[in-house]
Amino acid sequence: MKFLLIFLLGYVLLRVVNVLVASFKAGLRGSEKKTSQRRSSQPKNGQVTVDYNPESGKRPKPKVGEYVDYEEISDSKK
Repeated sequence: MKFLLIFLLGYVLLRVVNVLVASFKAGLRGSEKKTSQRRSSQPKNGQVTVDYNPESGKRPKPKVGEYVDYEEISDSKK
């Protein structure tokens, strides 16, 4: 009975360690991909790049101009 308990405890412990190591390796692979993408996305000397990020949902408010008071001039040449 004691042997079975030790065997199961060791098995569970190894599985937990295996899962932790696998997640650590996956995290390292993800960070390596990000750094390689950053390197490849940087423009080379002499290249022209255009970055455009439109603001979605935001429209500029119409600018209201200055109020101009005017008078009508009547035509006296009838």
